[in-house]
Amino acid sequence: ESAPLQPVSPYGVSKLATEALAMQYARTHGLQVVVARFFIHLAPRGVEALALHQFARQIALIERGLQEPVVRHGDVATRRDITDIVDSAPVVACLAESAPSQTVVNLGSNMSYTMQDLLAKLVGMSSASDRIRLQQDAGRLRAYDERVVIADIAMLRSLTGWRPEPNITNLAGLLLQYWRREVDF
Repeated sequence: ESAPLQPVSPYGVSKLATEALAMQYARTHGLQVVVARFFIHLAPRGVEALALHQFARQIALIERGLQEPVVRHGDVATRRDITDIVDSAPVVACLAESAPSQTVVNLGSNMSYTMQDLLAKLVGMSSASDRIRLQQDAGRLRAYDERVVIADIAMLRSLTGWRPEPNITNLAGLLLQYWRREVDF
């Protein structure tokens, strides 16, 4: 929470601006504001822009014969802190009651996964796993990409007692099931 903020994308800049605005309202209007800095949170019905959703969607399309058996991806060597929103939802719901106003709290799992391992897990769940090839797509590479992102959640644990209990295999399966239904629809 005390690390200097140096966003590397327009999305990051927008998060920083939102945080500054929220803190300004807390100071000016006395609002109870707790800023949760969300690391990657996933659930079925999420946005396709996130890598695991992209992977699952492509696999579902391949299984239905709607895409050649190639999953295109960006840099899969990166490591990301990923949290199942089902696991974190209860702590998010009580955070505003647990933390003093103007507190900034990292919200993640404090566990890091390589995109390569998660992609392999999704492919392994596919009925087309023996046919699927992986291909890096230059168009999916970011101009700047942090190699490792992991949340320090010591403050969150101190405030709430929460201990993440992710089941990343189950989450990957749920994402794949969701995209299979979406593709069928």
